[in-house]
Amino acid sequence: MRARTVVFAAFLLASPGAQHPLAAQEPAPPSQLTLDASPLAAGLSYAHVNSAGNLAGFGAGLGYEFNIRLVLGESGGRKSTEIAHIEMFTRTDTPGRWQYDLGIKAAVDIHSAQVASEADIGGFLGGYLAPMWGGRHFRVGPRAQTGVYWSASGPTLGLFITPLTARILF
Repeated sequence: MRARTVVFAAFLLASPGAQHPLAAQEPAPPSQLTLDASPLAAGLSYAHVNSAGNLAGFGAGLGYEFNIRLVLGESGGRKSTEIAHIEMFTRTDTPGRWQYDLGIKAAVDIHSAQVASEADIGGFLGGYLAPMWGGRHFRVGPRAQTGVYWSASGPTLGLFITPLTARILF
């Protein structure tokens, strides 16, 4: 009799909690606010759902990112540091753990030669792809962008790869 009373009491206590949907059953939020960060750079973006699994958004950021830069006609000693950017993108949320951003980006950067006193202001205009893997509130992944870089020597095509970026979703 005592065991039956304990089971009945446990059932009564658990019943109100069972009426609430599980976290996986809750509908996705209508928008996402995200912070993308690497050791010396950060960007904040906002995206709004425009169809099931697809979002459209915009963002801005500041700072220096560790990257691999391949620009036509530049020697290995020439460096570029992005100091600010703005972007527009579409984001695809897959049923699994992947999220893909595809967008366009405009940036201001500082170009320098091997001697730091020879720095000049430049820019970038092009597209990017950022596949991110992770959970509901934290993701990591690379970003590859390609487009036109401007400096005092004129425009040139290039590829810019950031091997690792962390994303926090609010």
